[in-house]
Amino acid sequence: MNTARKPAHLPARDAATTVAAYPTGHNELSQRIAALNELTAQQLRDEWRRLCRGQPPRLSRDLLIRTIA
Repeated sequence: MNTARKPAHLPARDAATTVAAYPTGHNELSQRIAALNELTAQQLRDEWRRLCRGQPPRLSRDLLIRTIA
């Protein structure tokens, strides 16, 4: 018996859909990631709560930066 499942068919994305799905440009994203280095540990935990809507894990500041990025 073959139990392999076919992947779900997803509609093709045109350029407009891709831009809407990823509105942040590469340069802006790079700047936002770089700005994480300027945040305190508490600000990083606050950012985690905003993004993940939950309590941040007990990680070092450096690992918080990496996981948020």
